Amino acid sequence: MLKDKVSVVMEQFLCLLHTCGMPRRDVDFINCSPDTMERFLRLGDPRTTLFTGSSRVAERLRLEGG
Repeated sequence: MLKDKVSVVMEQFLCLLHTCGMPRRDVDFINCSPDTMERFLRLGDPRTTLFTGSSRVAERLRLEGG
């Protein structure tokens, strides 16, 4: 599947960033289903979120205030 290929590329890109000196604590990469991500975001208290997953989940979080 395409999403599996994209996640491998993203993982390798993060490894490159770490090799170039980016601190490991600066980013968390989470590859999961939209429903799992929604639960994770509701339970956690993320300071900043770059959300590139399901637009359905993103819209529900936006409308319901996260």
